[in-house]
Amino acid sequence: MKKVKNEENTSKNTIWLTISFLFIMWSIAILASTAKQLFNKEELRKALFSYAKGAV
Repeated sequence: MKKVKNEENTSKNTIWLTISFLFIMWSIAILASTAKQLFNKEELRKALFSYAKGAV
């Protein structure tokens, strides 16, 4: 905030912040997509439910 108030150059920090934000969002999207593909497989679903029944 001090840099903005003193009108210092903040473009370098802004670019890095944007790149970091995009990388985090991209990573979350890839993980969500992969998890959805794995859960749609019948074998994994059966294994998860059989494990859950045994745990109860």
